[in-house]
Amino acid sequence: MAVPLDHGAGAHAAPWVKGCGVCRRTYDAPAWSALPAVATLPPASVQTHLSVPAAWTVVLRRCACGAVLAARSD
Repeated sequence: MAVPLDHGAGAHAAPWVKGCGVCRRTYDAPAWSALPAVATLPPASVQTHLSVPAAWTVVLRRCACGAVLAARSD
């Protein structure tokens, strides 16, 4: 999952969009929430893959094509 770069106070925030690497469909936040949930990874299981401390939960959802997509939950 790519994290947007902070380009300073003058930069405007782009709307949140998640894309599928298989079929190239894109989902805005409401469409993402409507996708079927596959699993939720708790912070302890996510932390083992990070080099810095972070309390992130990762939500896995199924794309319309069947691929599993992941996004950090806030």
